[in-house]
Amino acid sequence: MVRVYFTAADGTTYRVYDAQLVAGRYYDLGPCALNAVYRVFITEERKKLAYAFKRDEARTIRNHDLERQIGVAREKRQLLLAEQRARDARRADASSHGLPGKSTSGPARYERREWEKERGRC
Repeated sequence: MVRVYFTAADGTTYRVYDAQLVAGRYYDLGPCALNAVYRVFITEERKKLAYAFKRDEARTIRNHDLERQIGVAREKRQLLLAEQRARDARRADASSHGLPGKSTSGPARYERREWEKERGRC
């Protein structure tokens, strides 16, 4: 199989391949695969970025397309990280106020029941 490497404008070198996601893992379909759903970019430090192709988007490998796809994948990753930080902050804020989690099963449900009993809500 052919391996494709791309050096972006910022100097980062990526291994590039088209892939499908099966059970949480990207399966390499090689370059320009027509049935690919994602284009995966892997840095030398093994950090992955994944770009999701649009329905009728060409799978060709051209410098300006790869730069754009890397930019979109970075933005998506930043949004996901920001959402994760916000979720973590909300959980930390809830726990600092003595509020149990919103889960309704297992130990969290028991803690919530106890918390409601203490507050006279049961």
